[in-house]
Amino acid sequence: MFMGAMVALLTTADLLLARVVHYNGVAKTIISIPFVLAVVAIGALPFLVICWEWRRKWFGTSLDLLSTGAWVLTVWILIGPLVQIAARSPAPLVDATLAQIDSQTIQTVTVVRWLRDFPRLGAASQAAYDSLWPLAITAVFLPTLCGHARDVRHYLLATSISILLTLGLFSLWPAIGPWTIEAFNPGKTQAQIGPYLSYLKTRAIPEGPELEGIVAFPSFHVILAILSTRALWGITRLRVVSAALCVAICISTVATGWHYVIDVFAGIAVAAVSQLFASWALRTQTVSALHGFYRSPTFMPRRTV
Repeated sequence: MFMGAMVALLTTADLLLARVVHYNGVAKTIISIPFVLAVVAIGALPFLVICWEWRRKWFGTSLDLLSTGAWVLTVWILIGPLVQIAARSPAPLVDATLAQIDSQTIQTVTVVRWLRDFPRLGAASQAAYDSLWPLAITAVFLPTLCGHARDVRHYLLATSISILLTLGLFSLWPAIGPWTIEAFNPGKTQAQIGPYLSYLKTRAIPEGPELEGIVAFPSFHVILAILSTRALWGITRLRVVSAALCVAICISTVATGWHYVIDVFAGIAVAAVSQLFASWALRTQTVSALHGFYRSPTFMPRRTV
């Protein structure tokens, strides 16, 4: 129910906001969702049939995995246009403000320059930064296989909420990255973000494909790492590994030069709010369902005459 409402909200936001910023292509994106889901369903159909005929106890789990994959694909498809729409907001870039806030604690340039003397540590930081998506994919499917499907539902709802919060903050306080203010050389992809966002701010259509990963404040890497670790927490053997990887990912967002330190703290705050709201929503739903069950005629005790 909540994920259906979230998909409806994302779809409405795509359609309405695209008109405001004159962004084309949203309709094609939305139309592609049924075709993608149909392909996934057709691909999963043989496995569902096999489970129903020979491994009936796996059938419920396979349905959970299929529904999870469907929700993830749907939300992921709808996110793409929203990122580009948020980047086209008229709000000015706030890199100077974020860098000034960092100057009171730790600046990204300090960490980046320090790592130049330790190439292996720098390579480890890049590996940790790149490990986010394997961690997130594991958090989507593994808990269901281990009997923790509720953790996955919590994960999907919390992540969807965090996406809305992140894009809202990004549209209000857009930033390119610390390399624009602090003196260090950006990577190839980092160097493309500045001109790309500048084109979008002027309502011009940039040449080439749309860039992803353009959200600086707050850090979605941090948000997704925390929520993924929360989803895997029910698997006892993975607690230490997932927690250590989460910390490494959070540190790597600064060590690789992608984010300001304040982006990390903002990401932690968004993850905490999203997780609390998802927990409250699912707990409220459960309590309401149980209340309705206990008041149902089939459960009410019969009076004896």
